[in-house]
Amino acid sequence: MERQVKSKQRVSDFGEVYTAHRQVTDMLDLIPGEAVGIDITYLEPACGNGNFIVEILKRKFALITAKDPWTYSILMLRCVASVYGVDIQKDNTMETVDRIVAAAEKTYEKAFHCLPDALVTDAVRKIALRNIVWGNTLTGETGDGKPLSFHEWDMREDGSIMSKEYALTDMILHNGVGTQPMCKHTYRWLTSVNKETA
Repeated sequence: MERQVKSKQRVSDFGEVYTAHRQVTDMLDLIPGEAVGIDITYLEPACGNGNFIVEILKRKFALITAKDPWTYSILMLRCVASVYGVDIQKDNTMETVDRIVAAAEKTYEKAFHCLPDALVTDAVRKIALRNIVWGNTLTGETGDGKPLSFHEWDMREDGSIMSKEYALTDMILHNGVGTQPMCKHTYRWLTSVNKETA
């Protein structure tokens, strides 16, 4: 039986009750198929331990048709880069990240009968750690009092990954139009992965 609460105290203090898998799938089944594309963005403002995020990712992963490990890995990273979550409980965000990594490894293993290269798994984790944020969506702050921000990702064919970081308040204020990034980053997470064995 799946658990829907961690403790009575957390229910009392935070109203924390996880959505059961059946309800998650029933709700996501109401979304038209074209709304679950690889690059379609989702934000779960109170993500709990990731029930919605993981199910959305599974549906995105199912759309990957690439037959070679390198292209498959890039598409898998694009899926992960398109889901975001915020939760007021830090342990929930860490559990969500772990579940994202496990789902990515499982989908890759199903496609290629082996786990992905450690650098690919590392890249999945690093993206997830930036996309799943400990904070409060209502106040727009992280758990340590900084402004909530989100990364927009660009996967490059050479294995480099670029991101632009945006403040949530700017995105809301400008309705996402013309919002300027707070900063830009370039990562070289995949550059030493052999394209044949990703």
